[in-house]
Amino acid sequence: MVPLAHVVMDRMGRLPRPRPWVLLAAPAIALAVWALQTVVEMNPLRLVLPVMLVAILLVMRRLGQGRTVDLVSGPLGRHALFLIAPALIVVLAPMGWAQGWGTLEANWVVAGISSAVALGWLGLLGWRAVRG
Repeated sequence: MVPLAHVVMDRMGRLPRPRPWVLLAAPAIALAVWALQTVVEMNPLRLVLPVMLVAILLVMRRLGQGRTVDLVSGPLGRHALFLIAPALIVVLAPMGWAQGWGTLEANWVVAGISSAVALGWLGLLGWRAVRG
């Protein structure tokens, strides 16, 4: 469904920027949940999230482009990249079981690979933002 949704969004063209309160609703809810969980759990690792978010927001501000969202259509293959994670799980999990590693939970495979890719992309975008 995700690649299909991407294709539909590609065909929508330009969209007007939503009102500020609409843009702030989801972050406000996420902030409240994060703050509550941080108070309950008291784990210092939870402080990594604000640092990452500030870095992402700075990169977005530096590389931002205008007041509209341009959903440019692209090849279907670009949208099929979303299917890489499930495909990797189908391939890697049984290989781990065959090696006698016990049950290899799929969420660890996805977390490891997607975290590495996301940090790499953030580093690349940060480098572009710094270089100007």
